[in-house]
Amino acid sequence: MSREENRARMPTVTAVVDEFRAVFGEEVRVTYASENGLTLGEPMPPLDGLRWFNSQTDKPAQKNVQVRKTKRR
Repeated sequence: MSREENRARMPTVTAVVDEFRAVFGEEVRVTYASENGLTLGEPMPPLDGLRWFNSQTDKPAQKNVQVRKTKRR
């Protein structure tokens, strides 16, 4: 299947990739995409076992997001 055919069959993926390329440059490449029953590439393996860190505190990230209440002005 040609690039043009892939772009026509995957319009949402195409739009996202085009936006990424506008921001990050033409060297952006798609390694996995799935839309409208068409799948290209291989998905990433599950990320189980990796530890995610909060970049602000360097502490392990919490599994559940907590919403902090803010005071109204």
